[in-house]
Formats: sequence, C-alpha cells, structure tokens
Amino acid sequence: MLKKRLFLLPMLCLAGLSVACVIAFGVLAQDWKLDYFQQELERSLDRVISVIKEDEPNNSLEAIQSYLHNHSLVNKNQRLTVVNDSGVVMGDSSVSLNGLKSMGDHKQRKEIKLALQGVMGISVRHSDTLNTNLIYVAKPLSFGTFDGVARLAMPLAYAENFVFQLQLF
Repeated sequence: MLKKRLFLLPMLCLAGLSVACVIAFGVLAQDWKLDYFQQELERSLDRVISVIKEDEPNNSLEAIQSYLHNHSLVNKNQRLTVVNDSGVVMGDSSVSLNGLKSMGDHKQRKEIKLALQGVMGISVRHSDTLNTNLIYVAKPLSFGTFDGVARLAMPLAYAENFVFQLQLF
C-alpha cells in the first residue's frame, strides 16, 4: 500500500504540473496573440497609408469607397475603413456603398478618437456592422485636402484560430 502511494504521489504531481503548464501557455498565448496581431495590423496599415497617400484618390465618399474596393490594399481577413475628421465613414472594404451610407458617426470609437488626436489607436471590441469581435488599429491619414483616419481590423476569431493551431504542434 505504501509503495502504491509513493508511486501515485509523483504521478499526481507530474499531472498537476502538466496541467499548470498548459494553462500558463494558454494565458501567455492569449497575450502574445493580441500583441502579434496588433503589430501585424500596424505594419499592414502603414503600408496601406503609404499607398493611399501616393495615389491621392478623390476625397468624396463615392470615390474613396470605389478606391478601396478596386485596389487590393488588404487581404481577405482584414477590413480597411477610412473615416474623415468629422467621424463620417468615407470608405470600407467590407461594406457596400449603400451600407456605407447607413453607417453611423465613428468619431467616438476609441481607436478613431485616438487617431484623430494624432496617435495610434488600438481596440478589441464587437463590430455591429460585421457582427463579430475585431482587433482594430487606427492611424491618422492625410492626403490632398483629406484629413481623417485609416483603420485596419481583423476578426479576433482568426487570431484565436492561429493560436489554437500553434497549440496543436
């Protein structure tokens, strides 16, 4: 009986340690996931802003919306939104022109508000437009006579799936 207990105690300790390691990896992976994808979105947004500034599209709502839909500025897992300094959405790569016209004022969105103040804005929240949770990164955008914000977003589920795949290996 004593031999069984002496054998079981290290096995239980090992099992407990294994569970603790899995939990710790999960917590660290969550933090790493958000940091990684925010940095990835920031790099992509810098590239997009450079292209928009170079091309200087007309700054009307229809022209910006057409520009976003006719240029491959983002990949299929990303959403690009251009908002003017009044908070009006001028273009969105995931919304039709009719849908765009019904979008509300974005000036009070955390990431937009920060970008309008001249700094990068980051937010993780639910998108009512797409009905999913997104990671948002927004930066100031100025070209021609346009002043506003470029915002890039990615579904949180995409990032979570990426981390899950890492855990399988």
